[in-house]
Amino acid sequence: MKRIIIFYFSFVLYLSFTNNNLYAQKDYLQSGPMICYSDNREVLLWVQTKISADVKIDYWVKSLPNRKYSTNTVKTQKQQGFTAKLFADSVSEGKTYEYELFINNKKINFDYPLEFKTQKIWQWRTDPPDIKFAMGSCAYINDSLFDRPGKPYGGGYEVFESIYKYQPDFFLWLGDNLYFRDGDWNTLTGIFNRYTQTRSLPQMQPMLANCSNYAIWDDHDFGPNDADRGFWNKEMTLDAFKLFWGNPSYGINGGKGITTMFSWSDCDFFLLDNRYWRSPNLRKTGEREILGDEQIQWLIDNLVSSTATFKFIVMGGQFLNPYAKYEVYVQYAAERNKILKLIEEENIKGVIFLTGDRHFTELSEMPRVGTYPLLDFTVSPLCASPYSDADKEPNYYRVEGTAYVGRNFGAMEVSGKYGDRTIKIITYDTKGNKIWEKSYNQNQLR
Repeated sequence: MKRIIIFYFSFVLYLSFTNNNLYAQKDYLQSGPMICYSDNREVLLWVQTKISADVKIDYWVKSLPNRKYSTNTVKTQKQQGFTAKLFADSVSEGKTYEYELFINNKKINFDYPLEFKTQKIWQWRTDPPDIKFAMGSCAYINDSLFDRPGKPYGGGYEVFESIYKYQPDFFLWLGDNLYFRDGDWNTLTGIFNRYTQTRSLPQMQPMLANCSNYAIWDDHDFGPNDADRGFWNKEMTLDAFKLFWGNPSYGINGGKGITTMFSWSDCDFFLLDNRYWRSPNLRKTGEREILGDEQIQWLIDNLVSSTATFKFIVMGGQFLNPYAKYEVYVQYAAERNKILKLIEEENIKGVIFLTGDRHFTELSEMPRVGTYPLLDFTVSPLCASPYSDADKEPNYYRVEGTAYVGRNFGAMEVSGKYGDRTIKIITYDTKGNKIWEKSYNQNQLR
């Protein structure tokens, strides 16, 4: 009997130690994992811990669980926000991989699957793969200690659960992906705290872990409201952006900013920086610019060289809306007209703008003499408060029935044989209910 009692208490002590140890390892995890860029030879993953810890990921082809590969191991550090970037560089093209996260050599368990995909090499072999991707802007996560008094500005966080259920290949964050509060942007502590508070939202985690994520910024994740090139601490917020996102690159021609591009199937995405070089909205002298000459030259050069069926220009503020109020591009008319003229003169086919910022969603279609119409799909907000009077704005390019005043996310689905591709443009509410859908064949945009 004495031996049985000793064994029982020893077993209870063992279970207690094991459970506490496992909990302690899980308790190190702050946010993530998040899938960043994905190509056919490499995938980048991201993790944030609460304190300094060793982090790595094991991964395997879904149908071959006994053949595992490992990323590099990274020790997270306070001066980098306890973030880690992990490279899956032993992947093959066109595969689905499962993966698992280890912190201090202990596996972390999740109540949802962890999977990523590599892109397929299709050129000269098959039709382009069908793809679907989602997008949104303006993700305000309430923080009662720092928010203004009154009704909470954020809500509808279930939108991220609906995006996860939609199962996109990737998600495009269209700016204002977080909202710096007054003073956050003055210090690295404030900047890291806001990124951490937003990135740690529970409803966001399954989506981050199961589709690739690409991001641009706008004023609220660049600095103060309506911030421009004169923002004194933009180098610090740029450094934080690089730490907390995993785009393929940042900046052009060895310069600063967040400009980059990526391809997926037969689509090219040009991610533009509408803040780093932007002249002040109220400036009365000097050239008014948002992108600047160097970034415009880079954009047009790449659009001309692109062989993609659809070429997406991704930026924070609306481009086509002709209503000259708020931070729309028509407020910088000369630069806007320059871009439109270059697209026409260079005979660039298949251009679609993807924009955010406005706290409502709409599709704009601008007819052009002798050529195809340009599209601008504006998607906002994810979980900030909507702009209630948006549908009253006199945007005469608005496609009838596409104005939506409510929290939402957008989606696009590209399908069909090479040379006859169709793109569906869709808006969903936070519950995942379809609000509207429009379709265009590639030949309508050529």
